[in-house]
Amino acid sequence: MDIKPCNSKEKKYNRMFISYKRKNKELVFPLKDRLEKEVGENCWIDLDGIESDAQFVSVIMKAINECEIFLFMYSRLHNSITDYEEDWTIRELQFAKSKGKKIVFLNLDRSELGDWFSFMFGQKQQVDVLSEEALNRLFSDLKGWLKVENNSQIEESKEKIIPEKTKNENSYPNEIEELLKDVYHENLNEFKVLIPDALKGDTKAQFELGMRYLAGEGVDENLKNAVDWLKTAANNGLPEAQYTLGLLYQNGKGVDKDINKSISWYKRAANQGNTEAQIKLGLIYYCGKEGIEEDKQKAVNWFTKAAMQDDSNAQYLLGNYFSDKENPEFNIPTAMEWYSRSGAQDNEKALLSLGLLYFYGETGIKKNQWKAFALIKKASKLGNQQATQWLNENIYTNNSPK
Repeated sequence: MDIKPCNSKEKKYNRMFISYKRKNKELVFPLKDRLEKEVGENCWIDLDGIESDAQFVSVIMKAINECEIFLFMYSRLHNSITDYEEDWTIRELQFAKSKGKKIVFLNLDRSELGDWFSFMFGQKQQVDVLSEEALNRLFSDLKGWLKVENNSQIEESKEKIIPEKTKNENSYPNEIEELLKDVYHENLNEFKVLIPDALKGDTKAQFELGMRYLAGEGVDENLKNAVDWLKTAANNGLPEAQYTLGLLYQNGKGVDKDINKSISWYKRAANQGNTEAQIKLGLIYYCGKEGIEEDKQKAVNWFTKAAMQDDSNAQYLLGNYFSDKENPEFNIPTAMEWYSRSGAQDNEKALLSLGLLYFYGETGIKKNQWKAFALIKKASKLGNQQATQWLNENIYTNNSPK
């Protein structure tokens, strides 16, 4: 089960974040307007200035978490920084890097890259904004990156636990597609063999018939028959059928969309130990959606039930929950324990998150770059695109372990 990013309030976030020095305001704002016009996407930019750590956490970190591309407006002012721990733009840059964001340096005045930036990023390629050719190339690249990321639904936030985006009603939701992959391609005669067993009360045959009608395998697709057989199996106590009905009601496939009925079916499956249903309930309660009140404690309880059955996705979600600094139960050692249990089952997202914690030395955790690179490399080998991107940006720079 893939945990996809979205917003609990169905709000469209700005996909680009601009970090800049206040003294460069006159240069940056016209560039922001042109970026938005040429790329067709809004940029998040701080208009009022950062005044406190609390504001940085509640406003800036949130915006960076939600963006896809981090645009760092570099100028000679950055070469005169004396305290890199206190500079707000450096904090923004380091946080974006820790979250694996795609970082693009835009050079406002053709100044040399300072020693600190060279050390942290190597000879980072910069976009010369005074060059029209370079700007046009940037606009084209940004449109390409955002289009690719949108089409492949790459998740950019690694610490937000959020449910799936609304799908097109004319296409199968991803979760249902995953279920249908298990429906075997068999001919009509073999399909008919299931009917006598289903009529005798065999719940597995009833479920199989429902899935065949849902997928159109061995018989023409018939959503009414699919739902009827699935309900028969579900009412006879089969958790797989109960979970599937939860999906159908949540997505409005073959039935009217109804989140309350969806929750009811998920609970029936979850109470029998179905981990997918437990995670679904956790996601619904974590953010609150479609009239359901947010209840993080209920969410964590459901995640924990699945995690205790060694479900790696639930363990990963608990790691996210305890590593979220805005969470009153923020606890990095607990987060690492859950990430480790998930990563031991080759959960690529957990391996990446654990590696980043070791690399940047989060609260109470000693930095260990060797362990960090080993974990992130493993995540990359398992197919995690963010891990691969992070390695490409770090492994040949001064960030790689000596």
